[in-house]
Amino acid sequence: MIHIRIVSSGERITAVELTGHGGEARGRDIICAAVSAVAETALAGLLHYGRNQVHWHMDEGFLSIRVGNVEQGDRRELLNAILTTMVIGLREIAREHPRKIRIELEQDPGISDKA
Repeated sequence: MIHIRIVSSGERITAVELTGHGGEARGRDIICAAVSAVAETALAGLLHYGRNQVHWHMDEGFLSIRVGNVEQGDRRELLNAILTTMVIGLREIAREHPRKIRIELEQDPGISDKA
């Protein structure tokens, strides 16, 4: 099963963590491939527009993305739009394959949304 944890503060997504696999043989897991394509494309966009604000780690069956405290403004809105688009895509895949993907939403009280 693929587990997706989405952390937000107010309207802003601050972190996303994906772990696991879709359960099919390596190279034949279309659900895992779809999730990976959505997440890795979003990561590429985040790094393109906010390299200094994005902290990430990828390994076999694992991707963690965290966006640091970005000042209010266009850059913050752009990075949040990329993350929101990723979450929309992941939710659509999960809706089609609920036995293969679990999404957990978490509020982060430790991050101020005013920065």
